[in-house]
Amino acid sequence: MNLKLILLFVLAAPLSFGQTYTFSHLNQTYADLTGSTSLNNGVAWDDPDFTVPIGFNFEYFEETINTINITSDGLGGLLKVGDCNGTSTSESLLFAYGADIIDRGYDGMASLSNVSYKTEGLIPNRICKIEWNNVGFYSGLTDANGNKIDYLNFQLWLYESTNVIEIHFGPKSITQPTIDFEGETGTFISLVDNVSCASQTINGHQMLLGGSPSNPDFYDNVYSLEDTIVYLDGVIPANKVYRFTPVSTASQEELNSIDGFSIVPNPADENFHLVLGEGLVDQVNNISILDINGKVLYSNLSPLEEISVSDLNPGIYFVRIETSNGSVFSEKLLKQ
Repeated sequence: MNLKLILLFVLAAPLSFGQTYTFSHLNQTYADLTGSTSLNNGVAWDDPDFTVPIGFNFEYFEETINTINITSDGLGGLLKVGDCNGTSTSESLLFAYGADIIDRGYDGMASLSNVSYKTEGLIPNRICKIEWNNVGFYSGLTDANGNKIDYLNFQLWLYESTNVIEIHFGPKSITQPTIDFEGETGTFISLVDNVSCASQTINGHQMLLGGSPSNPDFYDNVYSLEDTIVYLDGVIPANKVYRFTPVSTASQEELNSIDGFSIVPNPADENFHLVLGEGLVDQVNNISILDINGKVLYSNLSPLEEISVSDLNPGIYFVRIETSNGSVFSEKLLKQ
């Protein structure tokens, strides 16, 4: 099945509300799952429709779930929480791999690409692992037997208690990336919260990765990038792990009790400093500056020193403070 066009219309929303995630990446040796339960059971697939039992309660954008669906809406590496084809009024999406993937043996009707899952570890530190093994690309070239030539391996890990999400990438052979990615520079990876079934607008966050697959840019897309999917610029290396860590954001009551912060001066020309509310002073864990697309430009800034913005172009930015208890505060910064 051809890659479906998915238009995601982003609604502006204050960054202080609704769960968000931070992003990091690392290198870790990839290992195939052993003793896992097959979802396709030897049947060749395109746009699979599987329900995966997680084995424990997991929070995705603060919604507690114990199953997650690999959806038949297309792509093969798209997972959903909720179901607009059922009784849900909204659904959340997790694009573990955004290229259109398929069983390598689909044209020959004999499966070569097992999709399986396994939950391992001990309470409360279990991990649900979902594996796409030896999968091909829908538009990829085939051999004389009708089997897709190019392939990749990846896994999605969901962590109990911490609710961390990891995508692990394994061995691959992508010799025709332009064909495999259907004219795009690479795949896309995205976490999307609360898509309205009626209007297909996003009422929460859309988080995207762009740029180098070895060192991706992270977009916490609340403010713009309307109708846009950001693609990685190349093939994700084997043994690379993308990690998304949830950050619980502040409620209005917390904002009122902690008093937030202000930027002085604002607009700023060369430098500014922060004036922190009394309840916030001892709770600062990280200060960062984001562009209007949600891309982190600077992080780990000091709350006690003047912050230079002389290298930034004039425009609108956001200063974000993350606290030790997991709250997040944001204020608009105007750079002259």
